[in-house]
Amino acid sequence: MKYLHKNHFLSAFVFSVIYSLIFKFSFIASGEVYAEMATNYFVNAKSQDFSVKFLSLDSGYLPFFLKLVSALFDFLNLPNYLIPYFQTWFAILFISFCCSIFCLNLFKPLVDNERTRFLIAITIIMVSPFETTMFFNCTYYSIFPLACLILASLSNTAEKPHIAIYLLPLLFFGKPYHLCLLPLLLLGAVLAKNYRYKTVFFISIIVLLIQILLLINSKNSGVTIDPQTV
Repeated sequence: MKYLHKNHFLSAFVFSVIYSLIFKFSFIASGEVYAEMATNYFVNAKSQDFSVKFLSLDSGYLPFFLKLVSALFDFLNLPNYLIPYFQTWFAILFISFCCSIFCLNLFKPLVDNERTRFLIAITIIMVSPFETTMFFNCTYYSIFPLACLILASLSNTAEKPHIAIYLLPLLFFGKPYHLCLLPLLLLGAVLAKNYRYKTVFFISIIVLLIQILLLINSKNSGVTIDPQTV
């Protein structure tokens, strides 16, 4: 693929997985369940009610992306005791991808040198606090590549993105912290050099506006956690 330098991308990805195995082995091997892993993403994923399975809120926002992942685990009919392991390994692989993706040539307009991009990627992996590597927090790591992608799209040398970029708006159904990307999205929707970028950024803006409305409604109603998540 013209979008990536395979050696650096794969090296950063493998480094991230091995780093997690070495320094978080006891957590990975324990199969322990923490917080929303059990409530919002395990119990609700087994519900036969579509609204509970996919649309139940967590602290006023809709973590739809991770709900899709949880629904997939349920669809696979995995034994209950395996679910925490799958959640943890998804988080490890997702975080590894979010960090190593910076090695892609799509980000070359921001940092031209491939080795420098590789060093930035593994640095993010190494300085990450433990709490953010859990399943219910792993979407935090998408903020960095999303911000960088928006900035890279503004360059005259930006490459045409793969059609898979149309899946990107799903990531904005993550944490409320993704709202910090709204100004960049507005900029990208207007100034991006490729129509695919502009389309995806416009859809992502709509997703964030939905999250804002959900948060405002939750605050005004005095309910921050959906009853089904408790």
